[in-house]
Amino acid sequence: MAYYQKKRYALCKRKALLCESSTPHNHTHLQLQCLIEVHTVAELERMLLLPDIEKNILGINNRDLQTFKVDLVNTKDIMESKAGQQVQ
Repeated sequence: MAYYQKKRYALCKRKALLCESSTPHNHTHLQLQCLIEVHTVAELERMLLLPDIEKNILGINNRDLQTFKVDLVNTKDIMESKAGQQVQ
């Protein structure tokens, strides 16, 4: 899948998550928690805009989706950002 297609797919998934969170049969109605995975500070900032975000679980993916290399510094960078300080 081309890079721009992956980004478009990720955007569609975020829109679906926003839509699902406003339906009466969402994850909170079913007493489930969602795992929301982020790869960048920008994605974490968007995640923090979701309603009732404190009821969900944050996951940080350290894998670069272009090269598939793992870099643990990614978690450090995200958590040291302004958005990362909000979730600690």
